[in-house]
Amino acid sequence: MKRVLAFLTAIALLSQCFYLTDVSADQVQSSQNSLYEINVESDVWSTFTSHDQMVEAVTVDRSQLNCLTTEELVAAVLEYPLSVDILLYNTPREAVDSVRGQCLALDFLLQRSDVLETIENMNRGTVINGLNCPEVNKSIAGMVLDKIELYLLSSSDNTSREPLLRTTIVYTNVTVYTPKGTAVAALYATNDYTSTEKTAINNAAMSSYPNATFISTSTAKYNCHSYAWYSASTSNTRWINYPSAYMTDGSYTSTTTPAVGRKVYYPSGGHSAIIYSAGPSAKASVVTSKWGEGPLMRHTAGYCPYNSNSLSIWYRP
Repeated sequence: MKRVLAFLTAIALLSQCFYLTDVSADQVQSSQNSLYEINVESDVWSTFTSHDQMVEAVTVDRSQLNCLTTEELVAAVLEYPLSVDILLYNTPREAVDSVRGQCLALDFLLQRSDVLETIENMNRGTVINGLNCPEVNKSIAGMVLDKIELYLLSSSDNTSREPLLRTTIVYTNVTVYTPKGTAVAALYATNDYTSTEKTAINNAAMSSYPNATFISTSTAKYNCHSYAWYSASTSNTRWINYPSAYMTDGSYTSTTTPAVGRKVYYPSGGHSAIIYSAGPSAKASVVTSKWGEGPLMRHTAGYCPYNSNSLSIWYRP
């Protein structure tokens, strides 16, 4: 009896593999129909109150990914309902390292030895057009691929390769100062995304996080740390990747009491925000924050793309 059961199990697994691997690039859509049972257009999506709930709802079983080709895994990443998260971090490395922890398809993809070659050589238009996901996710798919490619090239020994980016943001090094006068390394963007790209990121962020409030458009000119610690203005033109000096040189003091205007730092998520409406805790407070190169948003501290564990609160003494 045991031998019979083992034989039937093996046949089932082989059948699954044959089905999944016998798929051409033009048939990606049909092969992915059941990978994500819900997406940003599902009725249940707006009932989620935290990023953790959304991630759990779209987590797939590893067995669904084992037999996919590398190009099919690329499609699975682009169809991921929270694919916009990759565009909402301060650096490509931060983005991909964070999102691979919540998206199994991305983690599987990055373990393939041919991932960079596949992304560079595949027909992006064909793959994107064949995706089985809402149009709002398709509209940012090219930019998501750009971020993954930048991540891979930064880890590659082949430094001569040039990424196939839609828009290359060019930064120059500048310096800003904390209230105590400590120098902080910053960046100044000499260009920005196109209006079409900004609109696509705005729409994807709003669709993915329907319970957050859109405040101002996506831009590469400033990020969360700069907005929270340097200048809470949409005219801000400084990008800060490492804000620790503001919290270590005496410019700000730590507290456990939320209050309007105080800063919230996400040590596990690489994010900063400003309290808009104080709640009983930092995580329950409503904050305003810039989402990477994405839009300026207002949301509860736990309802955003970033790990909201162990939040800290800071104020000017």
